[in-house]
Amino acid sequence: MLLTVNNVGYRIKVGQRQVTGLKLQEEVELFIHTHVREDALELYGFDNREELDLFELLLTVSGVGPKIALAIIGSQSPAAVEQAIQQADVNFFTRIPGLGRKGSQRIIVDLKGKIGSLKELDLQSEAMDDDVTQALRQFGFKTAEIRQVLGQIEGSLSDEEKVREGLKRLGKARR
Repeated sequence: MLLTVNNVGYRIKVGQRQVTGLKLQEEVELFIHTHVREDALELYGFDNREELDLFELLLTVSGVGPKIALAIIGSQSPAAVEQAIQQADVNFFTRIPGLGRKGSQRIIVDLKGKIGSLKELDLQSEAMDDDVTQALRQFGFKTAEIRQVLGQIEGSLSDEEKVREGLKRLGKARR
């Protein structure tokens, strides 16, 4: 995007959501992040302070540069990104081009303390391997629902008791 300020043009990189909402010759107000590298000076524009703050927070994660951070913010609202971090939703981030599973996990691990998180991240695999989860999935419940409920069930129960308690709680949640 080319922004003209007092007859001086500035090339500003903006997210996909912003581009679709702009009209030619329309006056806009942007919050700017100036990214300085050895070989370039780049400007990134955001609609509000919340997007700018989240962009700068994403840049603190090792392996996340401005291109990936802009792709994350440009595809979803800051509230959706924060919710994905809080819920340790790796799949949310793996949908972003150029961001794999490990990078997604790194974002969640690095930022969940800064944003606040209610859930723990499963760093092993996308599907949970334990018997209780497998049993509950056979009843049609989603992994995210199961994780939430299992986090509330006492760990000292047998697998059979966990499945029964999980079914009770998941059944109530769907009503």
